[in-house]
Amino acid sequence: IPCPSDAVAIDAIEAMGFDAQVGGGADLEQGLQKNAARERSTAGSKQKNRRKTSSTRHVKSAGATPSPADERKIATKLAESSSKIRLKLSGISCAVCIGKIEKFLIKDPGVLVATVNPATHVATIGLSKGHSSTDSLIKSLDNLGYPAKLLQARDGSPVNDTTEVDGWRRLLKRSILYTIPLFLLQYSFKSMTGVILLGGVTVKGAAMLFISTPMQIDVGGRYYLAAYKGFQHNTIGMDFLVSLGVGGSYVSSVLVLLIRLIHENFDKPVMFETSAMLLTFITLGKFLETSARGHTTAALSKLAAMQPARALRIRKRTRSSDGVQETVEEDIDATSVELGDILRVLPASAMPVDGVVVKGQSYVDEKMINGEPVPVAKRPGDMVFGGTLNQLSPLVIEATRVGDDTALSQIVRLVEEAQNSKAPIQALADSIAAVFAPFMIVVSMVTFLWWLVAINMRWVDPRWFVSDYLTDDAMSSMGDAEYPDAALFAFMSAIAVLVVACPCALGLATPTAVMVGTGVGARHGVLIKGGDVLEEACKVTLVMMDKTGTLTCGDLSLTDVSAMEPQCKAFSKRFGISCGADVGGCQGLVLRLAAAAELSSEHPIGQGVVSATKARGLKPFEAESARVVVGGGIVATIPLESGGKTENVGVAVGNLRLLETEALIDCSHKNMTECKLVARALEEEAKTAVFVAVDKVVVGVLALADQIKPTAYTTVASLKAIGLEVWMVTGDNASTAKAVALQLGISPSHVLAKVLPQGKADHVHWLQGQGHVVAVVGDGINDSPALAAADVGIAVGAGAQVAVEAANMVLIRDDIFAVCVALDLARTVFQRIRLNYVWALAYNVFSVPAAAGAMLPFVHGFHMRPEVAAVAMACSSIAVVLSSLALNLYRPPTSDGGMSYHSEDDPLGFKAMTVKLGELMGWSQGEGVKDMKVGDTQDRSKKQRSQTLYGSVRSTEDEIELSCMV
Repeated sequence: IPCPSDAVAIDAIEAMGFDAQVGGGADLEQGLQKNAARERSTAGSKQKNRRKTSSTRHVKSAGATPSPADERKIATKLAESSSKIRLKLSGISCAVCIGKIEKFLIKDPGVLVATVNPATHVATIGLSKGHSSTDSLIKSLDNLGYPAKLLQARDGSPVNDTTEVDGWRRLLKRSILYTIPLFLLQYSFKSMTGVILLGGVTVKGAAMLFISTPMQIDVGGRYYLAAYKGFQHNTIGMDFLVSLGVGGSYVSSVLVLLIRLIHENFDKPVMFETSAMLLTFITLGKFLETSARGHTTAALSKLAAMQPARALRIRKRTRSSDGVQETVEEDIDATSVELGDILRVLPASAMPVDGVVVKGQSYVDEKMINGEPVPVAKRPGDMVFGGTLNQLSPLVIEATRVGDDTALSQIVRLVEEAQNSKAPIQALADSIAAVFAPFMIVVSMVTFLWWLVAINMRWVDPRWFVSDYLTDDAMSSMGDAEYPDAALFAFMSAIAVLVVACPCALGLATPTAVMVGTGVGARHGVLIKGGDVLEEACKVTLVMMDKTGTLTCGDLSLTDVSAMEPQCKAFSKRFGISCGADVGGCQGLVLRLAAAAELSSEHPIGQGVVSATKARGLKPFEAESARVVVGGGIVATIPLESGGKTENVGVAVGNLRLLETEALIDCSHKNMTECKLVARALEEEAKTAVFVAVDKVVVGVLALADQIKPTAYTTVASLKAIGLEVWMVTGDNASTAKAVALQLGISPSHVLAKVLPQGKADHVHWLQGQGHVVAVVGDGINDSPALAAADVGIAVGAGAQVAVEAANMVLIRDDIFAVCVALDLARTVFQRIRLNYVWALAYNVFSVPAAAGAMLPFVHGFHMRPEVAAVAMACSSIAVVLSSLALNLYRPPTSDGGMSYHSEDDPLGFKAMTVKLGELMGWSQGEGVKDMKVGDTQDRSKKQRSQTLYGSVRSTEDEIELSCMV
């Protein structure tokens, strides 16, 4: 009988009222085996999922963060683009630059989508089919003032590029070399003050002009050029504000010298050192900010660095001397590995590509792929993944995935795409940045005019300009308080306002936190597909979980066989089939009939029945045909001999709804009452009841149970503890579903049973209509429509298939508690984004008035000089970046209630243990690690293990990992 495709079979079988999934567990090896089914099943949900694309991009008509409706257009345009390129940009100074570049790019008729990451300064551009070259884009960006470099696919993460940091470092060094002599001339060489060179110009003033002029060209030229090009394109950003402040100080000083040439008694001071110090402090801030931004992608850099550069390829060659074939190993570039190549991986070496073990046994550390601290045993036939570390002995593998198709490459690509995305909250920074610089120029002008008029008109108290913290002696020596020079004070205040104003902190608040947060998530096996996902996950009020394969293990096992003896004996007598103890009696007959129908089934129920039948040494009957019946099961025809002739016996296996609806049983038969009672009792025990009928007469009821995952209990309790509603959805019957829910602590009113695959998405929409923000947790295969319909779709146990398109979050490990980690991480990251915004806004709200002199009436003498303003401006951006970097200290919640000892046996005879250093009471090292004493923090009792362990010991900051042979 031809077997239907996985996707068709899943839909049909789930329509019968059962949950369906392909294969068994969802660990790494099985994750690869599920790829084909996953891709087919997610195909239908791609269009729905596009509305929640992980990247926020600009559309033709918009220059700010788009609305959800625009998101769908953006995702469609990205899908339609024939190519996507990445450009590394230089010269970006603030969020205004980002908006200017995106608007400029989107004006190109060949550009469909464009987004620039404020933290990495990488532009991701989707090109139309008619756009054949990127040279014109690069040239246009150069003319705009932002030199661009094309990033190739093999370049990996752009954060390893230190060109920008090195550029700021060189500029800072030159700036310091100029500033030191200017500072010394201003404050140390007092004797030069009275030495006249020409007119009223002193030697000191001329020397400062001689030093500061080349500094303005060499160091200040970078800011002036960027400001000029921005002004040409009607954009005013941080460079423009800096140029006004720095240039104003320099130009005013030059004017003072020119006036002194004519009027020798002109006594206004020069401010060359102020201009120099402004340039130095601002450049220092940009250097520190750029260096700190490089650390925001440390996790991504470490992931990319996991990929080894070399590989040992095994091949056979024929010796020319005698024609004998020999096996040789050659050291090749890892990028040269092709599908099917045989590779040798030595101990302490990383896997160059994904592959299958063909020879050898070892222990492989897969922590960088799935966050699992316990190394995994590998034998022939097991999957290994590029970048994972071989620990104990050599392995020979066959390459199955190379290049961009490896699990590591997929993870790096997803994390990088997420880091290049924008969260909707970024719209706040974009909207402020668009008007920030022009507004600050107005504030600066108002500040200048106010103080110029107020001091000259004596509208202010002269005591405002004298510090309240001066001693009595200092106050008496000063005499009566005097007004400062009105023009000088007004000018210095205006410059301080221009310099202290900083939109950079606002622009960095979101992207730096998103970059660090997504990297931290990848480290813990949680892949988050964008900043918008983080923001939406913080709003989740309800979590809907699929039952089979998500809350339960997904491996149904036979628990009960209830045979209707009168009907079984009648059937046995009719066809001369033995029902003796040697063939399992009547129960064995029921199993053989059910297994005959389910033999070709890929559904967990069918596989469970067939496995149990074979495990009992029973041989299923041979079915002539079998077909899936939409509504709840399978029907088969079995040819049997009776009275010398062959009769075709119809066997139906499925739930009661199928048998009754399809008229496959005689509902009036006298044994139906007993069958229904048996089924109801089984379902109340959280078991799935399956009826077996022969020629419309029920001959038995089978019960299969799916074990609840150990961490499911803690997961449900943890989600409820943080105020989330937990719902369970399943295609199983209501009795079984409610029994499982009761064990997990889920309210019966929050159980959705007998839900068909397409109905899951309908229930999601219904819950959203009730005002809930819904997160759906599933395996990413048959749950694709529901994952796509949810506000946040979470795929659990993706294994190596990390690019589950219908999901917004992908949990690599098959551990349901990772849902709690994902939501907790999302909340933590978004709280940090809010904190960053509070700091950035508070900084500007406080510093701008302080620079303008608004604090003088309240704190006498408190006035921010331009140099101090430059330092404050630099610190604002650095503080935001450091705040985001603090997310690297994140510690995920645990499901073990504090248990710090973990032991797991594996088929190779190894024992892996993770022990907290604080609980390692004592150990000695001889041939191995002996007499280990481990504390159990859950019951505070002491467990002592005295045995010799052979293997490797790896230590981290707070724990030791032992990979040992007992």
